[in-house]
Amino acid sequence: MPSYRRLLGYAAVYWPRFAVVGAFALVISGMTAAYAWLVKFVQDDVLIGKNLSILALVTMAVLAIALVKATASFGEAYTMRYIGNRIVTDLRNQLYRHLLALPIGYYARQQTGRLMSRVMNDVNVIQSMMTVGLKDSIEHSVTLVVLLSYVFYLNWRLALLAVVVLPVAYLLLARTIQRMKRLAGASQEHLAGLTALLQESLLGLRVIKAFSREEFAHDQFVQQNERVFNAMMRLTRLMEFMGPVVEVAGAIGIALLLWFGGSQVAAGAMTPGEFMSFLTACLLLYAPVKRLSTVTSQLQPMAASADRIFSVLDVPTEVQLDRGRVDLKSLAQGIEFQRVSFQYAPDHSPALQEVTVRVAAGEMVALVGSSGSGKSTMINLIARFYEPTGGRILIDGTDLQEIRLTSLRRLIGMVGQDTVLFHDTVRNNVAYGRTDLSLEAVTAAAKAAYAHGFIMALPKGYDTVIGERGLTLSGGERQRLAIARAFLIDPPLLILDEATSALDSESEAMVQRALEELVKGRTTLVIAHRLSTVQQAARIIVLAGGRVVEEGTHAQLLQRNGVYRRLYERQFRDEEPEELTPLGQREEP
Repeated sequence: MPSYRRLLGYAAVYWPRFAVVGAFALVISGMTAAYAWLVKFVQDDVLIGKNLSILALVTMAVLAIALVKATASFGEAYTMRYIGNRIVTDLRNQLYRHLLALPIGYYARQQTGRLMSRVMNDVNVIQSMMTVGLKDSIEHSVTLVVLLSYVFYLNWRLALLAVVVLPVAYLLLARTIQRMKRLAGASQEHLAGLTALLQESLLGLRVIKAFSREEFAHDQFVQQNERVFNAMMRLTRLMEFMGPVVEVAGAIGIALLLWFGGSQVAAGAMTPGEFMSFLTACLLLYAPVKRLSTVTSQLQPMAASADRIFSVLDVPTEVQLDRGRVDLKSLAQGIEFQRVSFQYAPDHSPALQEVTVRVAAGEMVALVGSSGSGKSTMINLIARFYEPTGGRILIDGTDLQEIRLTSLRRLIGMVGQDTVLFHDTVRNNVAYGRTDLSLEAVTAAAKAAYAHGFIMALPKGYDTVIGERGLTLSGGERQRLAIARAFLIDPPLLILDEATSALDSESEAMVQRALEELVKGRTTLVIAHRLSTVQQAARIIVLAGGRVVEEGTHAQLLQRNGVYRRLYERQFRDEEPEELTPLGQREEP
């Protein structure tokens, strides 16, 4: 019920159109009852009374009723589909906006494919029920009320007899409905798993092919698909069970009516026409009762999907969690870590342990260390992708948590190893999301990033569509577009996270030239495994095990004969050709 109520909250915005749907439903149910009403005249006045003038009126009335009902049915269906599609569009927009606003930490605990399933599969289930199921619920509920009113008007004793079996059928169905919701939730969860598996397989297709694991991947998909099939069949058995239950209950009611109604006609308490009209109305009642039972069963997958969607919408966003009230326009003094500690989960070992570091405004500082030493964690904390579990971080003397998140992020520009480009033109990728920028501004940024030359060599220059993730470009070209994007936002704080580690020597040289232009006049933090790229930093901070173990210039750190020197020597030693023994084995150090 909470999920249904929340969905109805989205529907409340469109209450004027719902009023139109209700009016159409009232017309449709009235016309349905009119058919039963006409049966009385056909039986008493035409078949028994032989009144041909009444026959002509009844014939015309049938045609008029059919025309009015058809018109109302079209109007109701079209209006309801508009409402349903509009509600689902609103819901999908809100869900996508909410996903964009969730903290990075949330995604570390989720599979991308399962979140995609929320936006696509679960919303599609709701769309189907909102456009068809809700229309049927309104129409057949109104029809049920109108026909029940009519049969009670004709003979309330017989009407009570006709509906006496309905409470028994309802009690039987109520337990079935609860189980259906559980099974619907399980089937949607299996489907989400299938979506996640498909997404991971397509992203990892090169690995699958490189290791000749096509059969293994296919077997995984088949097994998960079989789980989806089995869950759907369990749900189908229960859904199909409801129709026969209602049909048997209806047959029992009709049998009782035939017995007692026929007795009343034989006793003269009812005319044959009244009884046939009553019986026709009861038979017409069967369709909405059965349809409503079917809709009720179909609502359970919608309820399960709504639960899953609202479980995402109920996760607090970064803005909701943000306690910052200070807006910063620039970076005047610098960044300071004061005894900062952090761990990604309570059962994980600390990623940072009491780190104290200061970076002055305009200074270029490099973070160096082996994998897992805490370099990327420091960057994540500066951008407030995560919050410290101990200590605090200051920018210009203000605690990071007191700075409004949107204000903080505007100060930061990032160029990472994995450049994110979109299936769009070069111009739109560089100006990402900023439609107010002229082509001249985009071109100037591209020239500063040494990207203008290769862009103009593309088939349509800046209007060339570069494909998904920019895969039609080389790694160096993608990086230079990312640097051009950073030039456009002109950030006072620049973070370079392994910006050249995946490039060949020639591409690295081009990107380094672009980066040299980009870092001028900015506070810059550099993460690099290639120590040759950080030698020009004003200071190098060496991390190990989440702690700062050394700090100084390249020359100073080499002289200390510590962790940095070992990293440096190991890297350049590993780049030299290996000496092999006569057996082809590596020489032991």
